[in-house]
Amino acid sequence: MLQNERGQTLVIVLLTISLISIFATVLVSQSLSGTKQVKQTEGHQKATDAAEMGIEQFYSALKEKYLKRNILIDPCPVLRSEANSLAKSKSIDSQTSYSISLDTDANKVCWYSSAEKKYKFSFKSTGSVSSVTNTISKQLTATFSINFENMFPPLPDGFVPCKNSGSPPCTPTGDDDDDYEDGLTYNKVYFPNGFYVARSDSITANSLYIEDKLDISGFNKTDELKINQDLFVNGATLINTHATVKISGSLYLNGDFDIRNHGDLIVNGNMYLYKDIMYMPNSFICVDGTLNKTTKSVMTITPLGNSTCAQKALEKNIKGIFAKWVNTIDAKSNAVINDNDLTVSY
Repeated sequence: MLQNERGQTLVIVLLTISLISIFATVLVSQSLSGTKQVKQTEGHQKATDAAEMGIEQFYSALKEKYLKRNILIDPCPVLRSEANSLAKSKSIDSQTSYSISLDTDANKVCWYSSAEKKYKFSFKSTGSVSSVTNTISKQLTATFSINFENMFPPLPDGFVPCKNSGSPPCTPTGDDDDDYEDGLTYNKVYFPNGFYVARSDSITANSLYIEDKLDISGFNKTDELKINQDLFVNGATLINTHATVKISGSLYLNGDFDIRNHGDLIVNGNMYLYKDIMYMPNSFICVDGTLNKTTKSVMTITPLGNSTCAQKALEKNIKGIFAKWVNTIDAKSNAVINDNDLTVSY
């Protein structure tokens, strides 16, 4: 009987030892797994921090180098060249580093956004944390915008070029046979050889992009030119006596601007004057947004205050230049990179 009890006790002891070993193994395994996960989490965070550091340092270096230039043409080739010279790998410590890379497709590195009316630039920063057993990496994509206060915008997408003056899109839509009869409408048209609004004509367009001169004859009893969106003139602009131009969007003028007595110009968006302006004292210019002018343009501008151009135009014998805000363009530094436009994709 005593021998049987000893045998049972031995079995219980062995079972207890086995259970303790199993539990110990599980606990050790869980502890090692938890430690590994903690290390991986720490590694991913260090890699992310390194990638963010790469973005900050590359962005600052590129911005500092680029903003010293005065760009009057497409900035992308210059910016890509500067970026290629700056894109490199850098060690933060013995285990941590980052590397800057650009897309092989140049149009995905720098491009013009017609929707935002500004250039965009994108690059990648990869942070890495190395150990004896493995390497943890995290890649981030950064994008920022480039604005130009005194750079005339390139031809936006969606404009149809006028190649033959006797056929669409050079001829506006409407019922009259005459190409320039009253009330006829253009969509979004690019005129490479200037644009002329004859006396007593009334033209409406969604948007026009004009190379060379814009000449509006005037002496009409209605609006000579109405633009539903934006008007771009890469040349001289002449608004003759008793001519009225109304623009719902923004106006970009890259040439001498001459508005004669009793000429009216109303811009609901912003107005950009890249060169000088000549205006007669009896003309009326009004901008609901910001009037951007060069440092050489000397003019007296009256603040709109709480009024609008539509309200101001109703005032009797109102003349002069009015704007909600005024901005002076510095021709020595035309590129503007706003830090608020920098976005990072994780």
